[in-house]
Amino acid sequence: MIRTNKEILTPNNHKVVMKEFVTAREFIPVMKDAPAEPTPADNIAKGLKMIEIAVISIDGSTENIADLVQDLPLEDYLFISQEVAKLANFQKTKS
Repeated sequence: MIRTNKEILTPNNHKVVMKEFVTAREFIPVMKDAPAEPTPADNIAKGLKMIEIAVISIDGSTENIADLVQDLPLEDYLFISQEVAKLANFQKTKS
């Protein structure tokens, strides 16, 4: 299976390279580990795990993606989170 990457720019012009799609093998463990009634903290943790899975690099950096995304302005963090959520909801990300 060939999977291409997608490059997006955040509102503050941070270059993010992310996977074009997430596989079931990547997605299922995140959902399987989620509690039946998640707290807001559980949802944040799940979101960061999905970001770690979907995002390949931020401004060329490939390590500590969860930390990098949290150090961006909130507007950019939310933008990336929405793009990753589109992958989990089976929507194409915009170019």
